[in-house]
Amino acid sequence: MSLLLFNRYEKKYLITMDVKKQLEARFQDYLAKDSYSKDSAYSIYNIYFDTFDYEVIRHSLSKPKYKSKLRLRFYDYPVLESTDIYLEMKHKSLGQVHKRRQKIHFDGYQKLLKSSLYTVDSPTQIDNEIMYYLKHINVLPSTFLLYERTAWQSENNILRITFDINMKTAPYSEKGLEDLTPIIDEDMVIMEIKSSMNFPLWLVRILSELNIKPTRFSKYGRAYQNTLGGYNG
Repeated sequence: MSLLLFNRYEKKYLITMDVKKQLEARFQDYLAKDSYSKDSAYSIYNIYFDTFDYEVIRHSLSKPKYKSKLRLRFYDYPVLESTDIYLEMKHKSLGQVHKRRQKIHFDGYQKLLKSSLYTVDSPTQIDNEIMYYLKHINVLPSTFLLYERTAWQSENNILRITFDINMKTAPYSEKGLEDLTPIIDEDMVIMEIKSSMNFPLWLVRILSELNIKPTRFSKYGRAYQNTLGGYNG
């Protein structure tokens, strides 16, 4: 397994496709597209875990100081034995995002979907954290969420900016992706700025000149609100 850790601040922005084009034209002087975005956007597939009554996302939408989510992520569909599959534990505390990411094998992926079990022979601290979460929160595979992404990053990767479009969701089913529903308009884009440091002055200036302001937006939260269970506070 490979382990990746991310500790950073993230801000989200809801913008139009036209604004995305303006931003990308300006980013070329400061950033480069990541290796997966050089020719076109790439697809991201997620399976979020939640309780049968969506307790995890309902808690998240209540704007707590601390929240956690567990999801599977892969970049090809359907999932095969050769597919790179990642299990991600995402925490947010006082505005900072802490993400732990494990690459898992196909048999582990199947076990997670069938029984919500995750076991490894020599668990790391992160493995133990995931196993504890699965045992005590009692979550199940809940929701498919997929979209297409273009990503830009600084040379040292301290700053990363992503654009997500064509966002769709469906309740999880063993049959696979069925009855997908869009959760944002075709002309809208979710931009995320991710950095372990303060935003550089050139970026602050561009955002100010284009009057782009951050917004609260949860992809899984929007999927829940629009299509899965609703939310009334």
